Amino acid sequence: MDNDPARARAERAWRVLIVDDNRDLADSLGRLLRLWGYDPRAADDGRSGVEEARRYHPDCMLVDISMPLMDGYAVAARIRGDPSLGRTKLVAQTAYADEEMVGRFREMGYDDHLAKPADLH
Repeated sequence: MDNDPARARAERAWRVLIVDDNRDLADSLGRLLRLWGYDPRAADDGRSGVEEARRYHPDCMLVDISMPLMDGYAVAARIRGDPSLGRTKLVAQTAYADEEMVGRFREMGYDDHLAKPADLH
């Protein structure tokens, strides 16, 4: 049996978990990602996002930073602290993306960021 994660990702659609308390935005982004060949799911808040990540094992998570209950910084800490999710790419989504914030995202474990609203090109 082949356990090569790179090969497994090449043989199936990338799993993307959208974690955002703006359900309309998450649903729209999910529909767009599905059209592009991804396998998206969405969670309404940080806590449910972490729980869903542990069940779904996404390849990538798009995480809103400013959410009630658990913000995007706490989500990153939980995901980075879970060895089973070590390969998950984290992308911060926020309307506040100046240079200082981008540096903070990286310190918190994010691989990249998208300014909201995202430029889909």
